Amino acid sequence: MKWLHVFLAFMAGIVFYFIHHLWFDEEQGVHAITHLEAQIADLEAQNKQLEERNNALEITISSLKNDVNSQEELARYKLGLIQEDETFYQILPEEEENKNEK
Repeated sequence: MKWLHVFLAFMAGIVFYFIHHLWFDEEQGVHAITHLEAQIADLEAQNKQLEERNNALEITISSLKNDVNSQEELARYKLGLIQEDETFYQILPEEEENKNEK
């Protein structure tokens, strides 16, 4: 009968040990699971933003591949394209004109 009490005490200790690690262990317990769930939520939000950005870039790329007007617009904006029959006029704001005169 004494061995039965020792065995039950030993089993209760093992159960207590595992329950303690399940709830209070920082690396493997419930705290770790909640921390990982928060990281998953953050990463899913980042993925959503990156997917939206990728979709916008895909639309821009397909527009540049297929539409001549968008190619011309980009060339004018980024490279300063001027066609042969056009004249380029640059109008400076008054502040810049005053700085250039001094």
